[in-house]
Amino acid sequence: MTEKKLKSGRKVQIKSMTVDQMDECTDIPEILFNDGAISTIKNSSKARTQWIRYGLGGGDFKNYKEVNNQPTDDVIKQMTLEEKLWGSRGPVIWN
Repeated sequence: MTEKKLKSGRKVQIKSMTVDQMDECTDIPEILFNDGAISTIKNSSKARTQWIRYGLGGGDFKNYKEVNNQPTDDVIKQMTLEEKLWGSRGPVIWN
């Protein structure tokens, strides 16, 4: 695991993900086109949550717990929306 510090100051542990897990996360969003331009992106919240479930391994949380090797809803609910936002190289909010 790798430790990272978010801009919020929260320290998190990031797990290494398998290729299959990354593929699953990138397959969740649906991009709809209208006349060759993107008109709608669906399931972005589902994808973000799945990245967190597979990638988060601990950190500064009250009672960090996992079920089936994934953080519980109670852990994820402690994160702010800003902390949940991810870019192509991980959270866009790392220091």
